[in-house]
Amino acid sequence: MATFSAPLAVTTFLATLVLTNVGYGSDKPPAIEFLSPREGATVNGKISIEARVSNPSVVDSVEFYIQEPGAKDRYAWREYGPPPYVWGGKGYKLDTRLFPDGPASVVLYCYTGGSKPATEKRVHFTIDNGKPVVRIIAPADRTSVDGAFPVKVELTAPKGKGNQGGVVAVSVLVDGTLVQKITKPPFETTVNTCLMAPGLHSIRVVAENGEGLTGSDSVLINRKAGTGLRRSK
Repeated sequence: MATFSAPLAVTTFLATLVLTNVGYGSDKPPAIEFLSPREGATVNGKISIEARVSNPSVVDSVEFYIQEPGAKDRYAWREYGPPPYVWGGKGYKLDTRLFPDGPASVVLYCYTGGSKPATEKRVHFTIDNGKPVVRIIAPADRTSVDGAFPVKVELTAPKGKGNQGGVVAVSVLVDGTLVQKITKPPFETTVNTCLMAPGLHSIRVVAENGEGLTGSDSVLINRKAGTGLRRSK
């Protein structure tokens, strides 16, 4: 009996060890926890996008995707190093002032081998840097115009920025070219179509506050065909 007891004990131990490792490594995918930002948080300025996973020894890599307000997932970043995993690399901070204010999110995909992620998690947060909010109220989108037409905007005040949203200037651009920068309320101007070709043209306004933060809005206008400058006979 004593001759067979030692090998049997070793075999039992090895079997238990194998089952334990299988349970940790492949049967149960790593769980993801976002350290920053937290779910439902409101952020501004420069922030760290950071996450960790359970059982990191089985993780090959992770991949972040940022979804900015009003856009699809983009701005990918892949990390291979040890946790915690940080978008942009260890010590990097993302400047949220480069994005519009509003709801945003980050999704993290965790890979343990193969082309498909073993697990994923998304965290939702809100960017609020107090950017001015501007909306073009005239002309309406895709309005047909001819000659001179007014460009009027509505400014919404972020928290603590006053009735005009702290705006110090409104720039008006036609087809991407600056035509006027207005520095006094009511931030209205007139644009003339005389040098525009018939067809669609973009009107974009950019509002800037005293901190250098901007908000923008744009519409399309339709220059009627058969109008414009005519040669004199």
